[in-house]
Amino acid sequence: MTKLWLHPNVHIFNRSPEHVQLGIHPEQAVLMPANAEELLRLCNGQFSLDEVCDQLSGRLPQARQIITLLLRNHLAIESSNFVPHHPINELQRLNHFREVGCTGDIAQRRSEVAISIHGAGRLGTTIALLLASSGVPHIRVHDERPVTGEDVTAWGASRIDIGMRRDRLCALLMERVNKGALNRQLHPRMNPVRQLAVVVTEQSSDWPWLDPMAVDAMLESATPHVVATMAHSASRWTNVITPGRNACTRCEYQRLVDLDEQWPLITAQLRNRQALDLAPASLVLITATHVVGTIHRWLSNESDESGMHTIGWPDLTKTFTPWIVHPSCGCSWN
Repeated sequence: MTKLWLHPNVHIFNRSPEHVQLGIHPEQAVLMPANAEELLRLCNGQFSLDEVCDQLSGRLPQARQIITLLLRNHLAIESSNFVPHHPINELQRLNHFREVGCTGDIAQRRSEVAISIHGAGRLGTTIALLLASSGVPHIRVHDERPVTGEDVTAWGASRIDIGMRRDRLCALLMERVNKGALNRQLHPRMNPVRQLAVVVTEQSSDWPWLDPMAVDAMLESATPHVVATMAHSASRWTNVITPGRNACTRCEYQRLVDLDEQWPLITAQLRNRQALDLAPASLVLITATHVVGTIHRWLSNESDESGMHTIGWPDLTKTFTPWIVHPSCGCSWN
């Protein structure tokens, strides 16, 4: 059963002996008669909407209309008790509220998905930390390469971490943000309802290039995945790719081959190259935020068109290129 409670940052203000005001948002604040203050006290997370209306049926017959207005203006919240697979601490509850407003169904989806991140450079680590900070408890990082000076950031690896394995450092950073996340992701009772992979490829040239073969394992296992990469001049990431349902990075590769018959030769040379990580910190943060937003929309069952997003530097212009399934790509073959 859903319970009714006031938003914790919304307060009741006395305007006159006859009226009270809820909130100060210029477009969402509500002016109510003073006798509605009892209704607001009952919105404490202990009662449902029907229970509140029943208690006030004799004294405030318009209670249901007032509550409906409060819900529409985001001054009150109606949600069910959130019980994930494993107990969560108060910090995780706060993170859930920050990101989803304690909407029970969305928070439940986040607790039931296992996210694997392949690549823990600056971008991959930032994505992992943002996901951990938004209440996603089951995150696994895969990257055995050592931390170098290029991985040092204000919010991630420090200079004293140089030489440590990337995946272990990222797990420690997530543990600092969200206590217990590492233990829960390895918990034997963890049986995820959904799985998602985030593939973050290393910088290899002056333009963010996606290796079409980097997602072979995801295509083989039919695992939904997001691919992201950066360069010093731009960043690119895909919407969630569901193998067999929408276009993938190999479809885009085949399209480029159609346009340039020498592109396979260029691709082979790019695969063996590594460029310096010169992406500006603000570009890393903006890109990671967009990638996490893409993941959150997928968790909320919002459908995004298949394609690639690009952010240029320094103007930060954002463009989107839709993808279509290429007939030569095997991702859509039965």
